[in-house]
Amino acid sequence: MRGWLRAVPGLVLLSLLCLGILLAPWLSPYDPLQPDPAAGLMPPSSKHLLGTDALGRDMLSRLLYGARYSLFLPLLATIASVATLLGFTGTVTGMIQAFEAIAAAGSVTPQTVSSGIAQALITTAAGLFIAIPTIIFYNYFVYRADRYVQTLEHYLHEFLKARPS
Repeated sequence: MRGWLRAVPGLVLLSLLCLGILLAPWLSPYDPLQPDPAAGLMPPSSKHLLGTDALGRDMLSRLLYGARYSLFLPLLATIASVATLLGFTGTVTGMIQAFEAIAAAGSVTPQTVSSGIAQALITTAAGLFIAIPTIIFYNYFVYRADRYVQTLEHYLHEFLKARPS
């Protein structure tokens, strides 16, 4: 029981982090993409809790939105994988249906196999129509999340370097 109690603070922190990420559009004090050159490289303050980057974008807003991308990326990857697999499964079941129709009829005619082949083609196309755009969006968001992480790491390094010893 004691080990479980030690996990509670971590669970609470993780829950708050996930809640903050999901509520990023309402919690972000500024637009994470809107530059403000006059506010470039500001240190943390009451106006910008984590400071600003070289273009004057609020780092807290960028952190929340970057984490939001990272939270939804596994969902996109799962959708792309499952859609492809469902399309392949439909192909296999359609071909099974076509071969069963051949076995039942005893001969091969276009009418015998057409419904099974149609099912195979339709499910393959449906799987691809879902998977291809999802993979494109996934790769785009991975790129965006990587850029957020690189930016945050750079400014964290600059912040730590500028801190008085």
